This record gives sequence, structure tokens and C-alpha cells, in this order.
Amino acid sequence: MGSGMSAALRADAPLGFVLHPGWGFAADALAPWAGALARRWPEAPVLAWERPYFGAAARPRPADEVRWIGIGHSFGHALLRQAELPWQGLVALHGFSRFCRRPQQPQGTPPRLLDAMRARLQAEPQGVLADFHRLCGSERQPPGLPDVAALDEDLLALRELDLAPATVPLLALASRDDAVVPAALSEACFAGRAELRWRDGDHCAWLRAADEGVAQLADWLAGLPSRDSACGAPR
Repeated sequence: MGSGMSAALRADAPLGFVLHPGWGFAADALAPWAGALARRWPEAPVLAWERPYFGAAARPRPADEVRWIGIGHSFGHALLRQAELPWQGLVALHGFSRFCRRPQQPQGTPPRLLDAMRARLQAEPQGVLADFHRLCGSERQPPGLPDVAALDEDLLALRELDLAPATVPLLALASRDDAVVPAALSEACFAGRAELRWRDGDHCAWLRAADEGVAQLADWLAGLPSRDSACGAPR
């Protein structure tokens, strides 16, 4: 489990970004964000991480002396939260710190629905993924045969997920029409613990609105009192 602690770096150290897609998505789901980040910060490194759902896992090593910002979609945010990296900040795109309902925590998905997905996954993995992408509002098709073991492992992790509050600055970009992460769950996970900003749309709304999201990111970075106020400006 990651500490979530940020390292003390010079205020003029360059920005860098690590992107991570959510459950059942490949890294190219965040290609619009990679492009928007490159336009906003042309010199900033952008790394793509992903789980081995459709091929080998990817986790290129971030360089030292860079102020790394982790940007994760859905379960990808939780994975970045648990990574052993000295994050300077984190961005959740339709993310969460807890996915399933708990006693006295009624927001979220009933665990039995994930249990049903896990059971069906063994016989119909492509059907499970297709149905999930439709629920998300995604028009993407899963790229080839999936790794059922990796998908099942992460469904179990989703079922049990309950992260401690982040110890670094956190921007949460959420949607009020999200069928996967309802507004009540976003508020339960992030209200009072993060900068929570909204837009209309489904579970992929912020993936499609990458330029708007990067503008929100730059505005948020520029307003962080503990960071160089120029960090929102292009380098």
C-alpha cells in the first residue's frame, strides 16, 4: 500500500503526469488527456500505466526531481493512491476511495453485484466487459481477449476497497449523471477531503472532456497555497 506522502522538491522542479485507466479499460482511454496535457505543458513528461487486462502490465518508472501528478480514471485513481510514489497531487476522474456499500455507508454499489460480475466473468468475459462499457457510456470496444484472472483480481479489490484519506492535495472531477459512481458516492468519498468539481455526463464524461479537465487541473494547481503559484502556467 502506498503512503501517499509527497516529497519536498524545489518549487521550480518540472511537472510530470502519470495516467492510469480504470477497471476494464486500456491505457488508450486516457489518450485525450495525454494530448491535452502535452498541449498545456509541452515539456512535461506524461507516463501511461495500466493493469494487464489486455496485454502486459505497463508501469514505466518516473524520474526523480519531477513534481508528479497522478491522474486516474475510476479504479485507476485508487491504484495510483496506493502506489509508492512521492505524489505532489492526485486527480480523480470519476474516482472513489470506496466503491461498495458498507454498514452505515449506504452510498455505492451493493457487493452482490460485483459477486455476480465475478461469477459471470469466468464464462463470458467479453460480455461482462461490453455490458460494463455500455454502463459507463463508453463507445470503445475492449481490445482483444482479456486476462480474466487480472480482471477478477481487481473486481475483488474493488469489492474490498476502503482507502484512508489522501495525504496529498486531491482534485476530484465527477459527474452527477454517473451510473457507476453516483454523485452521492463522490460526495461521500471526497466532500471536505478534496476539491470536488462537477460536470454533466456519464462515467466517461471527463475522459471525453480532456481539454476542459486539464483547464480545471491548471486552475487547481495554480490555487494550491503550498505549491509554486506558477505551476499552473506552461513551462
